[in-house]
Amino acid sequence: MKIGLITFHNALNYGAVLQAYATQKYLNDRGHECIIIDYTNESREKAYDMKAQTLHKIKRKDYKSALKMAAGSFFMKRREINFDKFTSKHIVKTKFKYNGINELNELNKEFDYFIIGSDQVWNPKHNGEDMSYLLEFVDDKTKTVSYASSFGASEIPEHLIQSYKDNLNNIKYLSTREELGVNLIKRLTGREAELVLDPVFLLNAEQWREVANESKQNNHRSIFVYTNRKNQFENMVKTAGLSLDGYKIHKINRYLGPIDLINPNVKVDYYITPQKFLKNIDSAELVATASFHCVAFSILLHKQFVVFLTGDYGKDERIINLLKIAGLINRIYSEDMTKEDIFKIIDYSEVDNRLSEYVEKSKSFLNNIF
Repeated sequence: MKIGLITFHNALNYGAVLQAYATQKYLNDRGHECIIIDYTNESREKAYDMKAQTLHKIKRKDYKSALKMAAGSFFMKRREINFDKFTSKHIVKTKFKYNGINELNELNKEFDYFIIGSDQVWNPKHNGEDMSYLLEFVDDKTKTVSYASSFGASEIPEHLIQSYKDNLNNIKYLSTREELGVNLIKRLTGREAELVLDPVFLLNAEQWREVANESKQNNHRSIFVYTNRKNQFENMVKTAGLSLDGYKIHKINRYLGPIDLINPNVKVDYYITPQKFLKNIDSAELVATASFHCVAFSILLHKQFVVFLTGDYGKDERIINLLKIAGLINRIYSEDMTKEDIFKIIDYSEVDNRLSEYVEKSKSFLNNIF
């Protein structure tokens, strides 16, 4: 079966590229020919264009943010180079790059099926309000599949509701990775979407370690910190009374400061390869994160971890939903957490038992279609 996959494969985001790899590998390992459609639009192009982001901030007279964007351009360019190395080795894309829904029309005669998903492909803030990410360009709607597509929001803007209704109704096989998505689809269309796990769970820990082992092992005790707000990890260390003696802190955070760059106990890993991202998780004695996919890989690789939420239910629900399934709600950070709470050993035999039903259900969703 020849399958065209549309997703955020070209985002300079670790979770985005690794979930794309997982979907493609799972299907290809089962004898299919899954090819990622090298599609983008103006909104997606600008998402990681630091020059465009800097100019946007200057136009809004937000000079402080513009300065940070300009300073971060070096790190983002290095990350782009490392991501290109990963995708050239591990991901198969169409020969041509497509930049608009009209260009995608020519693919109708090339593929037996089209898949959209996973990641926040249905979040209007991320997809540029582009209905290509709801497979509007596909002529034969019996060929359309959504796998674990995520909204990343609790509501659809009013001006897009009808377009979302029409296109969701036209997708033949419909699934999402969160209860919020199931409920939102029900409200918009009356349809019952399947609840499945993110594509990274289609592969097992050994398969992910094969990728991680392309990177060198950390030869020191480490904590991996991947957060999205200022001082999240530092505040946890303070309130829980953690000692960092003997640890190297591997850190990814958009709010890195000069002290992070000069602290000998901190390793800034903002532009590491996806392989090194996985290796950092697998090597760490503790993972502290606000990232959905970092949580997912921590669970897959049986790591001790703590999760920071944003307080925005639309953004947090994807993490909360996964933690509920795994029975790990107690891994959400709160200010009354002690160091004993943080390092309380997770019973991964119980977690694996809880997840196994959902993993098999997720695989069956795809296997029954193809």
